[in-house]
Amino acid sequence: MTESGLLEPGTIPELGRLVGAEAILSGSYHLIDQTLQVKARLIDVETSAIIENIKTSGPIEDLDKIQESLINQLLDGLEIKLASLEKEWITSSYMKSLEAAIYYARATSLASGNPEGALKDQ
Repeated sequence: MTESGLLEPGTIPELGRLVGAEAILSGSYHLIDQTLQVKARLIDVETSAIIENIKTSGPIEDLDKIQESLINQLLDGLEIKLASLEKEWITSSYMKSLEAAIYYARATSLASGNPEGALKDQ
């Protein structure tokens, strides 16, 4: 939502407090040639401190590996250990298609009142 212009980065913790969250996950992605770069930050709502700052990149055809890398970095940083069944559930729900992910991101921009963001290529 920050890239859509609807939220300033500093207002993310305020939004989290309004919805009763302890932390907010914020991020961005960029497609450069055939490489997808993804950055994410987990922000503490009370202190605005960055709890985790993660990034990964890879070929767009490896979207599932990029997602797995982000999830593993986040879980490792938070020292969360998952059971085998939990890992299986998470990996089975990966978005397998970059095209589907782009359409989802565009639909989210459109739904949040930003038609320009929905139309621009990332």
